[in-house]
Parts: sequence; C-alpha cells; structure tokens
Amino acid sequence: MTECLIAFGGNLSSPKVTFQIALAMLSTRGFEFTAKSGLWQSPAWPAGKGYPDYLNAVVSGRYSGEPEELMTELLSVEAALGRERSVANAPRTLDLDLLIFGDETRNSDHLILPHPRMLTRSFVLIPASEIDENWLQYADALPEAEVRAMRYVEQW
Repeated sequence: MTECLIAFGGNLSSPKVTFQIALAMLSTRGFEFTAKSGLWQSPAWPAGKGYPDYLNAVVSGRYSGEPEELMTELLSVEAALGRERSVANAPRTLDLDLLIFGDETRNSDHLILPHPRMLTRSFVLIPASEIDENWLQYADALPEAEVRAMRYVEQW
C-alpha cells in the first residue's frame, strides 16, 4: 500500500455531500482513507467571473495499485458525481487531484506527480497542513492575501 494525498474541491451543488459520497466511492475502489482535513472555503478563480466560492479539503490514505490506476478511479468518481469538463476554471461539482503518491514521480499526458501546482495553492496547503504540519512550511511562503482569503468552515 502506497501513501497518497488527494485534494477535493467543488463549487456547485452541495460540495460537502459530494465529498462524503466521493470518499465512500473511493473506499470501494481500493483507496484506504487514513485522515482528512476540515472543509475550507476559497474564492473562485478567476476573480470577477461571479462563480460561487469553492469548498476544499485534503484526504490522506493508502492505495495498493499504481498511481495511474488511482487517477483513473478519481476521474471516474468525478464523472459519476456530475463533473463536466468544459472550459478551464469552470465551476464544478467535484475536482479530485492526486497530489502525491508515495515517492513516485510521473510526467505524462495523463498524470504529473507530484502535482505541479500544489505548492502554490492555499486551498491545498492549508487543508494539507491539518493532516501533516510539515505542509505549513510551504503555506508560510504563500502570499498573505491568499491565506487570508481562506476560511475554515467545518469538519466533514
């Protein structure tokens, strides 16, 4: 079993409920959940589009297959829960990003590991630091305005 970290995000429908269903679905597909952050609200990007704010969380767990297999499962769960891929940064019911998969590195059309933008995203680093305080060192490097824009919502 390989330790992995998955980011959850969504700003359509009821993200908290969607996250709970997604986590349950992943547990039937070989993902063994070990810890989860609370729910965090972040502004939609790009600013000024009028999109609803996002709800975000990070989940850690173990998976016995290959990272590509887990990525396929993540995409399948997204689709099953109404994710439609239209234009970049469009609102979505669910976004699941595989952040790390053990010490694995990948750089293909379908999967880049570790996730190439995770260290620049407050909506990833702040929830991740709830699971493992080592992520705080990266969150401390974020622009203060991005950190202040984040708001803790609740546990799920």
